[in-house]
Amino acid sequence: MKQLATSIFAALCILIFSGVTSNAKAQESEITNEIVKCLSSANASKLATYFNTSLDLTLPGHEGAYSAKQAEQIVKKFFSENPVSQFSLEHTGNSNNGSRYLIGSYKTTSLKNYRVYILIKKRNEDQNIQQLQFEVD
Repeated sequence: MKQLATSIFAALCILIFSGVTSNAKAQESEITNEIVKCLSSANASKLATYFNTSLDLTLPGHEGAYSAKQAEQIVKKFFSENPVSQFSLEHTGNSNNGSRYLIGSYKTTSLKNYRVYILIKKRNEDQNIQQLQFEVD
């Protein structure tokens, strides 16, 4: 009887842990998909909802640490000056400290290409963009 209770407890722990793990993976995937949609449509306002309260931003003519509001305005201006024709996500990965990164390609209607790097860190239970870079490709 005691062995049966131990086996049931172990099975429940495995089920709970796998549910938590799959829920975290689903949240990561959802955030990645939303960020890709924002970049594909050049929607700075929506993208800014994923910004940390402050973030490192690198765009042509702008490099530094900005508040989320300042970064939103800078990105909005960049998008208006560089309308998107296509954004493609090329690579994703995880670091040892739990951060995630996305690497993509932002192509403009004027045929400019930018390599995009995004660093996402977990803060409390939220996943937030900590670093956003657009570099001429």
